[in-house]
Amino acid sequence: MKLIPGEDSEAYLQRLVSECGQIEMGICVVVFGFRVAAGYTRRPIYEINYCGGDKQNDVELLYSAVKQILESMEVKPGMFNAFPLEVKRPFPEDLENFKKLLNLVPRKLELIKLPSLWELRIRQRVWE
Repeated sequence: MKLIPGEDSEAYLQRLVSECGQIEMGICVVVFGFRVAAGYTRRPIYEINYCGGDKQNDVELLYSAVKQILESMEVKPGMFNAFPLEVKRPFPEDLENFKKLLNLVPRKLELIKLPSLWELRIRQRVWE
């Protein structure tokens, strides 16, 4: 599946949408930081929703991993079941499950450098 840039919304910053239009992912703003979430488009719930905390580098790592994993998958029912659950927050500090996530990355992880999420948050007036 290929993910392409989508229009940011109240729900997502740095939103990506599958070419078929069925899957979306992005960064959600929460009170103390950011979450990386993904799911089916036009649904009110996320299939995965990982706490990235308030550190830009942690959010970029999560966002990059989730994007690469999704791009290696085909759109089908139950596809999100492969993703580990978040037990501890922020997710990068949940070493056991974070390692499981990184093991799903199909090739060497390519880190995506994002614009300042705190500046985007202020500019777009995105609040929880």
